Amino acid sequence: MKRLLVLAALFASLSLGAQMKRPTIMVVPADVWCNDNGYMVSYDDMGTTRWVPDYKVALQSNSEMRSAIASIGNIMADYDFPLKNLEAELRRLQNEEAEMSVTTSKESFAMLAESPVDRLRRTAQCDIIINIASRKIHNGPFTQVVFNITAIDAYSSMEVAACPPVQTEATDAPVEILLDRAVQDVKSTFASKIQKYFEDTYTKGRNARILLKRWEDAFVDFESEVTYRDQEAELGEVIQVWMNDNCVGGQFNLINATDNTLDFNPARIPVRGKNLAGKEVPIDAAGFVRNLSKWLKSQYGIESRVLPKGLGEAWLVIGGK
Repeated sequence: MKRLLVLAALFASLSLGAQMKRPTIMVVPADVWCNDNGYMVSYDDMGTTRWVPDYKVALQSNSEMRSAIASIGNIMADYDFPLKNLEAELRRLQNEEAEMSVTTSKESFAMLAESPVDRLRRTAQCDIIINIASRKIHNGPFTQVVFNITAIDAYSSMEVAACPPVQTEATDAPVEILLDRAVQDVKSTFASKIQKYFEDTYTKGRNARILLKRWEDAFVDFESEVTYRDQEAELGEVIQVWMNDNCVGGQFNLINATDNTLDFNPARIPVRGKNLAGKEVPIDAAGFVRNLSKWLKSQYGIESRVLPKGLGEAWLVIGGK
């Protein structure tokens, strides 16, 4: 019966996959595991020392974690979810800051207007992050493993799926085998929870992050006065009206609003929209933001540039391409 339920969830997933863009998943060691095992690295954040996981060293040094990540990855592949390899992603991230530093306006070469308060860490490059952690318990010649797994929406930081900790039986088997057994114990429950989140996204809209910024030489900012239906209002207020009209059920959360920035996180955006030919197709956050870009140009003559950041995140920079 359990197998039939898993297959039914898989077929439902494939059916929905034809109607909406599927989330990309990446499996990573949990922060607490990295901290407990000494895989942390510090950096200076404007005079304050911050500590973050050192995934590169963790993967190079710990074969047990690599094995657990591979096991989870295989299960997600069985459910036809696109996967990103953590090690490959780490190599790409090395160029992240360099890329952002040369992002400029096409017309004037202006840099992004971004204050230290506005600046956010931009490291999540997938849609769902699966955090895994394990702890070994030694009892003479035998070993047990306690395994934890949680899935988080990379853009809204909302929990997608979680399972209670799994503790394997004491045995003299290698830890890699114990970890694989733990993964097998939770795979049906965990996969069904991700599937439920997937179905909820289709009916209620995708949790997305929509970040609006301005070029430093833009002729307007989000506090500029504009006319909306014969009323004077700030541009930021008018954009919030547009978001209310276009988000599913008018659901969005504005977490930061300044003259340079509007940060909507999360915003429930539709998973389907119309392409240039008028055909209904799956869309992502960038497709949603392009509609806002076109509206700003048609209503106020404001040029803007869309910067896709993933299935559930897109930036719109006003003031030029």
